[in-house]
Amino acid sequence: MVDSSMDDTPNIVSQRFVQVTLVHRQQQNFAAEARNIGIEHASGGMVAFMDADCVADSGWIDAIVASQRQKYPAVGGAINLDSTTTIAGATLFGIDLSESGAGSPRRRIRRLPSCNLAVKRASLEAYGSFPTEIQASEDILFTRRLMERSGARVWFNPQMRIRHGNRNILAELRDKLVTLGCWSGRSRASGLLPDAVAKASSG
Repeated sequence: MVDSSMDDTPNIVSQRFVQVTLVHRQQQNFAAEARNIGIEHASGGMVAFMDADCVADSGWIDAIVASQRQKYPAVGGAINLDSTTTIAGATLFGIDLSESGAGSPRRRIRRLPSCNLAVKRASLEAYGSFPTEIQASEDILFTRRLMERSGARVWFNPQMRIRHGNRNILAELRDKLVTLGCWSGRSRASGLLPDAVAKASSG
């Protein structure tokens, strides 16, 4: 577990979850940086990722272990909202995570959100870890690069389930969409993400 919080999380984890290796950072890290730190400290043939506002289903690890036998470099799973949602929460879920919603079929998929993701260690070593040059939509860029560099698709397994915390307040929806839009636009304009914006020539 990689933690850069300013609260009592390190003490809580060390006292209640002695089996967990916690890496505490004094300076707050963006998501991609934190995941790469986790990769450095993880062991095993499959490295799994879940966000702090998510709770895993009881069969989550079993589904990840079973997925190691698949030929795909990475696998993602189904995402349920953690509680009853408002219109704002449902809107954000529909924009950001609907492709991985509960009830979605097992299939090849064009992107995997990093809140519910498992990647083969060999793939991380061969094709690279999470990009730190952007602060949002980094999972889209990671998945895209992984598929391009490996020449393989990624896989969606609906048995690999988590519950995701809701953003049900309109202001939270606005702030999240501004952040996603800003970094998605910058990434496309720079050519980092697909569907890049064509730059007008200056002459």
